Parts: sequence; C-alpha cells; structure tokens
Amino acid sequence: MMAKLRYWGCWTTLFFSLTGCATTMDKYDWGASESAPEEYPMEIVTGTLVYKGQNSGLYVPNRVTLFNKLWGRGRSTHVTGPEFKPLPGRLEIKFFSYAENQFYVGNFELPYDTILGLFRKGYYSPDADSRWVLRNDDEYRKRHRKMGLADDRSPYSEMLVGVTPGGGVAVWVSGVGAQTEVFFGQAEKADLDWKLILDNPNVSREESVRGTMQYYLKHLTPKALAALQAANGVIPFDRWQGYRARYPWHPHFTGMKVRESEGIYFQFFNGEIFTIDYPVTGADLAQTRVVPSVMSFIWMQSETTSVSFGIDFDEAEIFAAFTELGSQQPLQLEMRMEPPPAGATGEAGAGQKPYFSIWLRNSSEARRLKKSVISNSKRHYSKEHPDGKTGPLGDPLYVHLP
Repeated sequence: MMAKLRYWGCWTTLFFSLTGCATTMDKYDWGASESAPEEYPMEIVTGTLVYKGQNSGLYVPNRVTLFNKLWGRGRSTHVTGPEFKPLPGRLEIKFFSYAENQFYVGNFELPYDTILGLFRKGYYSPDADSRWVLRNDDEYRKRHRKMGLADDRSPYSEMLVGVTPGGGVAVWVSGVGAQTEVFFGQAEKADLDWKLILDNPNVSREESVRGTMQYYLKHLTPKALAALQAANGVIPFDRWQGYRARYPWHPHFTGMKVRESEGIYFQFFNGEIFTIDYPVTGADLAQTRVVPSVMSFIWMQSETTSVSFGIDFDEAEIFAAFTELGSQQPLQLEMRMEPPPAGATGEAGAGQKPYFSIWLRNSSEARRLKKSVISNSKRHYSKEHPDGKTGPLGDPLYVHLP
C-alpha cells in the first residue's frame, strides 16, 4: 500500500543528498513548537533549532509555562520567518523545571540525515481527513505537489521540542496525524539568573515557584492528580526515558474485519503517532515498537456499515503487561470479538451480542487489559460518502467484558 517516493530536483540535489550534505533545495515549510509533561510545569528560557551548517535558526517558543495534557503534544507554534527554510542540525536550549526549582542547559547535535529523510518522504496517511484535504484544499495541494509527495503521503510541518524534569530533552518531527521521535538527550543542571524567569523584586523565587506549581496542578484531571499525590513528591525522572522502551509487537484482530484502507492509528506514550497497515505483513511483523497509549480502527460489520473504535490504554496496566510478557519474543496486541459463552449473564440482550476484549499475548501467555477506556461511533458508506459518514452508535452492538 505504501507508494513509491517521487524524487524531484536536479542531479546536483541528488548528488548532495547521497553525500549527506544540505543543498538549497533541501528547504521545507515547517514551524517549531514545545512540550512538557502535564504534572510537571516547565519553562523554556531560550531555544533555537539551528539550521544545518549555519549559526542561525528558528527559535523554539519560550517564556510561557508549559503544561501539556499529553507528553509530545505541542503548546504553541512559531510560524514566522521564510516559508521554506533549511532543516536543523543542532538544538541549543535553556529551560527551567518548576518541580525541582532547577535550570538546565543543553547543546545537542541532531540527526540531520534522519530529519531530512522524513521531510523528503512525508508520511503515509490513509485516513479520510487527509484525502479530503488533498482533494478540496488548493493551497494544501499546491504545497503537497511542491514538496514532491505522492498522493498517499502527507508533509511533515513541525519540529517539536519537549523538556522533562531531570533535564530530559526530546525532539520530534511532526505532521497532522503523524509524529516521529528523532532525538532524546540529557541536559545539564545550571545556575542561571532567576531574572530570566521573573524580574520582579517584590516576588521571591520561592514564592514564584510555589505559586506556579499550585496554579497549574489545580488544573490536573482527577486521575493525574491522584497519581501525583500517590507519588508523594517523588519525581519519576526515568519515566520519559522508559516510554522509549521497544518491544517486538504488532496489532492483531480476532473475529473482527478491519477496514484495511484506513489502517490502524496509534498514539504512543513516548509522543510518537503513526498509522500501521493492516493486515501486518512482511518486515512490519518483525519491527519493534514503543508502548501505545491510544489506538483507533474501523470494524466493518458489513460493506456499508462499520463501528469506529477509539481505545485509551491504562498506562500502569499496559506497561505491566508488556514487562511481564517480555521484550525478546513476538507479542500480539489482540482485539477480540467473540460469541458470549453458553449461559452467560449480564445486561439485557447480552446473550445475543458478541463480547469484545483486549489482550496482550506471546506464544505461551496472555494478559487481558481490563482498564482501557473505549469510545465508538457508527459509520455509513455510500456513493456520496465513500470515506464514511459518522453518526451515533445508538444501542451498543457488543458487550465489553468487565
């Protein structure tokens, strides 16, 4: 299903791309954004994504308190400067961690060839929204063609920088519905002037830090606040590095026909986002992946009717399952729809509806994921709506095992 990349440009561009050097053709329309964990407010003092081979670059948005519901989701975007500009080869950054009352400084070389390769190829986008924009938005289609992308590829448009307590620094290449981590590094503690954060002699550093923590923590969801209280002030410094652990797993469906043209959409705890073709075949079966936080797919009940599933995995439960079943043997993340067992009791009409459950399994063991949160809606397909028209689910079409 993956289309071949359409190469464009001149022989000079091809020559320099093969030798790993930037050329005037390697310029793209991209902006910069920033991210931090929800429970631990951070502030970027200064940050610059320095263009490859240059001393200048695009600055990372700064001087605001970062408070993102999800790690790897941007807060704001810097879109000034030329429309098409070089890609970065280095990141210079200074930031402040309120939970620690600590400054950090980092100067990192970025994997330029990896970043360039991602921007050149774009990313696979089977979803209906991307196809609709390509068909109906002239400006988007013009940019798409200018970047030499095939019709089933979408352009990356952002470099996202994330900072964590303990000095962790992540960089992602991001697009609408796709995000790939390209760097994770460690900044150093630094003793910087507090005036870089607040130049007000009437408010002490301690008062400012305490007030900021109180203000932002009151906006936490009950679940996040309970987890933070349970930690009793202990910061899990290795948490974000742990999100990057990789396992040889792939999605699998039992008793469910999946709409293959849409693929299986995933968000991951390490901030990555991408779509996996289904059924998974060939080299994709052997790939290692990080642990997913969100999954969505379309269950085809008939040629014209389907159910769109959205699943939010419980972090503690799914990480425990991956850890228990191991990182050395292939794993399946299974979505299972099956008839209820004989004599099953439950809600009215349950005996006439299939049971849905979620499992992680290896060749000899399985763990059922009971704490996942599931949402869904019906979709109808017709000549007027080939990509599907969404409507309410109405009466549940299955029973979710308790």
